[in-house]
Amino acid sequence: MHEDNPHMRLRIATIILIGLMLLVFLIDAGQRATGASALAPDDVALAAGSAEAPPAGSVTIAITAAITNDALGATTIEVRYDPAVLEAAACTPDPNGLFDFEACNPAFDADNVNPDSVRFNVLSIAGVTGDITLANITFQAIGQPGDVS
Repeated sequence: MHEDNPHMRLRIATIILIGLMLLVFLIDAGQRATGASALAPDDVALAAGSAEAPPAGSVTIAITAAITNDALGATTIEVRYDPAVLEAAACTPDPNGLFDFEACNPAFDADNVNPDSVRFNVLSIAGVTGDITLANITFQAIGQPGDVS
């Protein structure tokens, strides 16, 4: 990274593999309890947006899922970031109102020891399919120009 870069590069391009494994586990556990079949890993594609923010600026990142061939009943996802570069300012789970229950804690792990994390949950009794936004997370840039998280 160049020190003269006027923007802080904020890459939150992927959700930790643990989040995806937890998603598949929770879907599988919920479906086993109801006798439904488990969602195959190919039926779930998670993505996180990426953005650049000016020093001391903020950015909102969408956490999305593409659910095919079955329905998403519930998931818990944890998004990790470097607290020397970003501070989680806000979280809006299920911004489109598709789920029956949602909760988000932007300060889930905010001890300033890398990594910090935001955790959110969504739950639907009937299940949700298609391309969906699971949550929007707003971060405040607090690092130096050129820092990446």
